[in-house]
Amino acid sequence: MCNKQLWRMWLLCLISLLSMQLLLVTAGSVRAAGIQAPSKKETCKTATCHPRMGTDKFVHGPVATGDCVFCHKPTQKHAFTKITSTEKLCAECHERPVTQKFAHAPFRQGKCFTCHDSHQSPYQYQLRATVAETCYKCHDRSKLKGRAHVSAAPGSCITCHASHQSDYPKLLVKPGITL
Repeated sequence: MCNKQLWRMWLLCLISLLSMQLLLVTAGSVRAAGIQAPSKKETCKTATCHPRMGTDKFVHGPVATGDCVFCHKPTQKHAFTKITSTEKLCAECHERPVTQKFAHAPFRQGKCFTCHDSHQSPYQYQLRATVAETCYKCHDRSKLKGRAHVSAAPGSCITCHASHQSDYPKLLVKPGITL
């Protein structure tokens, strides 16, 4: 090796050592100032714990962002306060005032999860099933035969009925005569 090459190697080593020293001093100052580098957000979704969480087509906002603690208040690592009132919990973000004359019983009682899944669903509005199947969980489809429902398309309940509340009986979206 010639002197020029030795000189270059020595200079590169010196620059590298000085750069590392600068990084260590900077990192120490940042820690001393209480500044922490952003870390990956800890979430309940891992390969072994809740692996399918957030994978359906319609996902609740906090689930989509991995903010489980928004609804599930931690008491210790992977232990949470029991949710005692879904009505109060949902009302923290979802406005739910009954402002119309008639209200669907689960909506009025704050039992959102009768129809909706709190985390995710393959169905729009995070319904637990299709619109019709959601309705038929409580409403007997055999009682609908021979009534005005004959002209309605099968499973299109929300064409004529509001899902939460209405100013018209039977949660109709318009007065019965105008449907």
